[in-house]
Amino acid sequence: MFCGIEGRVSCPSSDSPSNLSDETLQLYTRSIPSCEVVEFRQSGHMIPDDEQEKYIAEVNLFLEKISSEVRAT
Repeated sequence: MFCGIEGRVSCPSSDSPSNLSDETLQLYTRSIPSCEVVEFRQSGHMIPDDEQEKYIAEVNLFLEKISSEVRAT
């Protein structure tokens, strides 16, 4: 279902209605053990513009994690 990426994907996602249902979110978190959910409550569609500082911080955390995982292999 996830093309072999299970356990290797972590991406940063508002009080604005989401197109992602609770059921789909649960499917992701069950299927991808390392899945992390990050809420951007002050954002609509343009998360990088609406919550720039938080977005940058979350992207940096993601990059640090995958960088350390690559170094460990």
